[in-house]
Amino acid sequence: MQKVWYRTSKGSWYGTFTEQGHQKQIRLVKAPKTKEGKKLAEAKLLEGAEVARHHGRRRRCPILAFSVELRSVRSGTCGWCRKDKDEVFDVAFSDKSFVGPMCKADLLRAVGTKVGAAEAKAPIAIPANGPVVAAK
Repeated sequence: MQKVWYRTSKGSWYGTFTEQGHQKQIRLVKAPKTKEGKKLAEAKLLEGAEVARHHGRRRRCPILAFSVELRSVRSGTCGWCRKDKDEVFDVAFSDKSFVGPMCKADLLRAVGTKVGAAEAKAPIAIPANGPVVAAK
């Protein structure tokens, strides 16, 4: 799960994400506590490059062959869930998998799906004679 929040003492937006079962927090951007500041921080969190650079894991992070262009924010209908939302982002994925309006939840889900696909685990080995089935 990814989350963006504001730390008043530092005047900055932070991101919280889970990595190998542990929560990590990083500073995303120094911006005022406004809707515009939050949107800027969310865009920074979606980039993902700041997370990898900050933790020095650039070599271990998979190379993602896509980017997301956030064109504008407005109210309207999400292109994925088809629900009317107060906040819909006009986005374009560089791999052309989606171009159009998308709500924040679906945008984070789409990016998570692409990142998860890059970090996919090795397939489970199945015995040559088929999977083992318990007899009753």
